[in-house]
Amino acid sequence: NIQTTTENTPTRMLFTSTQFNVGIDMQNNSQMLVQQSGTYNVQFSAQIYRTNGGTNQHVDIWFAVNGLDLPYSDTKVTVANNGHFVVASWNYFVYLNAGDYVEIMWSTTASTIQLQSEIAGIHPDVPSTIATIYRIN
Repeated sequence: NIQTTTENTPTRMLFTSTQFNVGIDMQNNSQMLVQQSGTYNVQFSAQIYRTNGGTNQHVDIWFAVNGLDLPYSDTKVTVANNGHFVVASWNYFVYLNAGDYVEIMWSTTASTIQLQSEIAGIHPDVPSTIATIYRIN
């Protein structure tokens, strides 16, 4: 699905289909809920696309736990002009207690920036976002 937001508005990345191991559940298409305490590696990729405009704009992406932003988890991506795809992809290690949930947040400086999906053609479907979470201890 294509995900949009209003400029300068924190927005949750959404995931419409999931493939998680035992012990991790998806709630509200954004909250990755863990059933065991431990350190988790949370990874994602998001296909960013700008539909219109020509001056540099930015996308901030960060992590939140139980609705609270994680300090120092934000990274900024620059989108130069329209018609270009940019893929943001990184991971974050975080300690979570049983019952905690982690979300991936995003905000843009232009409402013409979206997380772009694409239906299969000569290639498989392209998801707007992909997330992986797993317990490492």
